Amino acid sequence: MLRAGEAHDDIDTVVAIGPPIMMRACAETTRPRKIRTIVSLNPIMVDGTGMCGGCRVKVGDKVNKRLFAYNENKQAYIADPDAGSYADLVRAAEKCQVCIIHPGKPRNPDEAGLEELAKRAKPFL
Repeated sequence: MLRAGEAHDDIDTVVAIGPPIMMRACAETTRPRKIRTIVSLNPIMVDGTGMCGGCRVKVGDKVNKRLFAYNENKQAYIADPDAGSYADLVRAAEKCQVCIIHPGKPRNPDEAGLEELAKRAKPFL
């Protein structure tokens, strides 16, 4: 990557696919050159546990820390389903790389926008 960047000053976009550590290295290489970088993070599967490790990759600070928590292995889990809204669960299901979050039914029948949220949640039920 470094050699390609040094040899070709006309590179304006890099597309990279792989595990988080590779994507970080790619971004750190292209950032100083202000090269647009698109990455596709492959989910991390935790062998022999039946658990996904995809949530080890944090995107922004948009995590409801009462609803979701991380265990000692940095795997996300639903800590308290009453601590957040149905909208929080639907957004999490939509962002989950491996589609293992299932929002279920809304707990609060008075939550705003339930009809639209139910439509968005349907693929994950």
